[in-house]
Amino acid sequence: MRPIHTLLFLVFVGLGLLGLGEIFPSGVKVGSVDIRLYRFQDFLHVDSVLENPKVDQDRLLRLEEKTNQLLAGDTSFHAIGHSTGIDSSSTDFGDFGFHIDSASGIQYPAGDSTILFSLFRELDSAKSSSSLVRILHIGDSQIEGDRITGYLRQRLQQQYGGCGPGLVPYSEEIASRVYLRIHNTNSPLKYSLYGKPKTGPHSNYSVLHNYFRLSKDTSDAEKSLKDRIDIDLNGQGYRRNNYFENASLICRN
Repeated sequence: MRPIHTLLFLVFVGLGLLGLGEIFPSGVKVGSVDIRLYRFQDFLHVDSVLENPKVDQDRLLRLEEKTNQLLAGDTSFHAIGHSTGIDSSSTDFGDFGFHIDSASGIQYPAGDSTILFSLFRELDSAKSSSSLVRILHIGDSQIEGDRITGYLRQRLQQQYGGCGPGLVPYSEEIASRVYLRIHNTNSPLKYSLYGKPKTGPHSNYSVLHNYFRLSKDTSDAEKSLKDRIDIDLNGQGYRRNNYFENASLICRN
């Protein structure tokens, strides 16, 4: 199909859906599912809505204040909840509901929002004793690009101390981190557990689900000087990403 044909197809589909919206202004009910359709007038009122947004700024500021109290370790609301017989997994903060449950994006086993309290106590203890704590965040490409992990790491480091960009691969095919650039003088062979895997000599893929192998023997001192990896922390992104106290290279013979 040529691009112009694809464009015309999408235009006709869009016009057809708008036409159905005019025919069924209240939507269509299919079984127990209500399907709402856009109408032409919905697009005519978009500008007026954007020009006069109904935002309760005071309400948002109060919500931000309560959220900051949570991040600062203020757990007084849990004591109130228990003393009044209210389930702490669904605690109301004033006239705006702030619920620690699946609706806020966090799901707790059996609805027990206190399950992480032991972790927070250990983190507090580590902060006071300057102990090292490592946290592994397991997931998909959103973590590979450090989009979710970077934010969580920054907030944990702000609250409990620590610094550094976390665990990074030996080489990156695509520069997916704003604050970090990895440069290799030689392109190492990459073996991955997923995606389009390249069969490697062993299956020890590490916690990053991949490993790299230098393409030539580095036991020769003269050759090894040509094998170089540079990690550039460029000062962008989260502030604590851009400095570190210790660095380790995970490798094996």
